[in-house]
Amino acid sequence: MNHFEERIIKRLKRNEDKQKKQLALLLKTKTINELDLISKAMTKISGKCSTRNALIEDALEAYIETSIDFLKKEGVTNLEEFVADNNDFDTVIFPAHQEGFEQVFLGECKWYYVRMNADRISKLKYIGIYVSNPTQAITHYGEIDDVRYDKNEKKYKIYLKGEPIQLNNPVPLKDTDPNATRAPRYTKLERLLSATEFKDLF
Repeated sequence: MNHFEERIIKRLKRNEDKQKKQLALLLKTKTINELDLISKAMTKISGKCSTRNALIEDALEAYIETSIDFLKKEGVTNLEEFVADNNDFDTVIFPAHQEGFEQVFLGECKWYYVRMNADRISKLKYIGIYVSNPTQAITHYGEIDDVRYDKNEKKYKIYLKGEPIQLNNPVPLKDTDPNATRAPRYTKLERLLSATEFKDLF
């Protein structure tokens, strides 16, 4: 059962009044007419008044829950931290499997194909790679020479200035949820060089 189905069932059973704020929405006439039909059907089934606004609220809440689940799978475990306007970074951390890390980052002195916020590229000077099982640590970083957008892949390629640099002290994952490594993470080189575990980077 998905979040939307759960909300429909809860709507049929619940009768609660929570503190709310007003929000104005512009919807298509067809959508409003369908909402009215559904609300009447829900009222008929449950015996409780089910309004158009209540259905919209349920749909939004279900969408939010579904989106949070999706973002967690993408490595976003803290929404507020992720969307915060944090300009204190010069390094980006990407995840990698052992084989890709050895062949591309170490072997070719580059990294691709990756998604990044275009607004952040100009601030980036370094790239670190978190290597998953069996390493589960950041062992190397590199100085960025160039970042190019690949129109075919619709992702970026990062070229290094020289060879990757091995960290004196690898940064292990330890207690951090592995999902937190799936999305690009931004930090400072000085934090990467002094970190004792992954969570120290942020």
